[in-house]
Amino acid sequence: MIVGPTKNKGFSLIEMIIAIAIMAIVIGIAAPTFMTWRDNMQFRQAGKELASFIRTARSRAISTNRQQRVELDVANSVYRLRPGDRATLSNWPPSASALPAGTDVSMPSDRIGLAGTNTEIVCNPNGTIDFTPVGGVSARITIFDKQIDAVADLNSQKYRIDLANTGRVSGNRVSSADGVP
Repeated sequence: MIVGPTKNKGFSLIEMIIAIAIMAIVIGIAAPTFMTWRDNMQFRQAGKELASFIRTARSRAISTNRQQRVELDVANSVYRLRPGDRATLSNWPPSASALPAGTDVSMPSDRIGLAGTNTEIVCNPNGTIDFTPVGGVSARITIFDKQIDAVADLNSQKYRIDLANTGRVSGNRVSSADGVP
């Protein structure tokens, strides 16, 4: 019987260290990209939820034949819905104390901020949307990163919601094509 060299089964210590080093390099390269993707996903989700909230208010106005008002508290990154009592020229509750508890909807993170000049969006039973302060036929709400800047400048904008007085509500991710790096 000829006895030859025995085959080693498994990995040597050097092979294991090289494999772990390669995995560490790949993870080190991918981690920042993943973190950026995750952060951007939070901003998109917040924007989509607000756009859906406005669409729901519009649908509720149509189905109940009463105005619905979405109020944006841009300073605190909070929005709320106030039902009106008529189809036009509704009377609104005088203060937040007149609203039921849990009416305010906050942005999902302290890092996410709201910006816009239109602080009240009134959805009418005929499907149109009015803006306060009044002006133009469209309005824009911006979701921005408060960690980058205290106001929604071009570097901190992440998502925007465009509103038309015809009732159209569209949300768009802000990209480098819009002038944002």
